[in-house]
Amino acid sequence: MIAVRYARWLAVIAALLFVGWASTYGNSAAMVEYGRDNGASWNLRKARLLDADQVRPPGDGHVAWLIGSSILRESFDEEVINQVLTELQLPWRVVKFGQTRGASGLSSGMLSRLPIRPGDLVIHNVAVENFRADWLDFTELPDWRVLMLLDDQEIWEIEEWSTAQKLELLVARPKDFYRYHEEAMQGWFRWLDAPMKGRAPSKRATSMHTRFKTLDEHRKLKRVRRKGLKSRNTIRDDELDLSDAQFNMQGIQRMRQQCAELGVELVLVDLPQRQEYRDTYLQPGVWVRWSEWMSEQPELVHFPQPPDGDFYDMKHPNSRGRLQLSTFLVQWLNKRHIAASPSVIERQ
Repeated sequence: MIAVRYARWLAVIAALLFVGWASTYGNSAAMVEYGRDNGASWNLRKARLLDADQVRPPGDGHVAWLIGSSILRESFDEEVINQVLTELQLPWRVVKFGQTRGASGLSSGMLSRLPIRPGDLVIHNVAVENFRADWLDFTELPDWRVLMLLDDQEIWEIEEWSTAQKLELLVARPKDFYRYHEEAMQGWFRWLDAPMKGRAPSKRATSMHTRFKTLDEHRKLKRVRRKGLKSRNTIRDDELDLSDAQFNMQGIQRMRQQCAELGVELVLVDLPQRQEYRDTYLQPGVWVRWSEWMSEQPELVHFPQPPDGDFYDMKHPNSRGRLQLSTFLVQWLNKRHIAASPSVIERQ
């Protein structure tokens, strides 16, 4: 009996110690600040620190929330776009949240974390490679990344996962401990490694995860070309899944529902890859089915096709492509503003 009593108290003490230790985890936790290294965490940090009043233009202005994948991240220069919008005195500003693997299934989790108001826009990019069958498995996305952005109900609705996979994630409590464990451990490692380096680690205030990469051409581009159809870029006809059960299709439906509840318009944008990507890696039936799907989406806007030399790899624009796409976005917002303005007759 004494041994059982001791074991019980040890279990209680261990549980209390774990809860106490887990309470030090979170997006703003000290060790996470030193070890932050993934796009979801950086975007959530940006959302947490966002000054809702400061980002909006004066008066009755609106925000276009750019939310999506790394392609969206690389396609738009938020700072330059807002500078031009200010100079043109347009009642619009943009705020960008683009992350690696940030396709619709994960991006839908950003909406509830942003100060979106009626009259704003939510702009989200769609790309054919994000509509593979079993996308989560193919991308090898860590389950804690899913936990970082989706709530329990949304996780339970993931068709791709088995019941056992979903239950394993749903019982992961406290959530922040599992969400930020990797980054917290990296923060501790940097501090423990500090004596060897002779200096204390510093907190990173900015990251390419909230801006963009500065590459002109990726060092792996030639290697990808040599692989040809053996590259992971290749999508066979039987690998494209445009059903409602596909993870990112579920995300689009959630975004549509959330935007309707928020009283804002959702705009889906087609940000083209290299023409070489389409010609080399997409089997003919894939592009036909994808084009048909895009033509059926009432919210879809096609952005211009940059030259192949304006991408640093097969999908992501470099500085030249980014300038072209950022310019188009400003022009598109300007046209919307003109179309929405009262006509001369109405003013009279």
